[in-house]
Amino acid sequence: METFLRWIAGPAVQDWYLGFATGVLVLPILLIALWYHRNIGATPGGRALMERQGQLNQLPDLGGFAAGAELHRDITSGRYGAMAKSMQARLYLLVGCWLIANTVVFGLLIWAQEVVKTPLSP
Repeated sequence: METFLRWIAGPAVQDWYLGFATGVLVLPILLIALWYHRNIGATPGGRALMERQGQLNQLPDLGGFAAGAELHRDITSGRYGAMAKSMQARLYLLVGCWLIANTVVFGLLIWAQEVVKTPLSP
């Protein structure tokens, strides 16, 4: 593992790996956002949800967290339909996987940089 980490932290590979890590940071969440916005409006409940969210975005941000929690509660209770509820569950799963992937990818890079600072072990 130490050899792999030293390879990642090498000057030539580190730039490529950082580009890969940036791709892991940006591309999946962009694709998730496109998927969500393309599909949420397919049902009347999804359109009502987007309309409600648009109304909340026009308000001063005094209770943004509370408004988000209210939307979450309404979606979970099925107020906006089964598809919106299903999409919300899928969205949470996808974003959770994306967060784990970022933690692993950037964590390896940070770990590799720390390994390079220490001398080779026998």
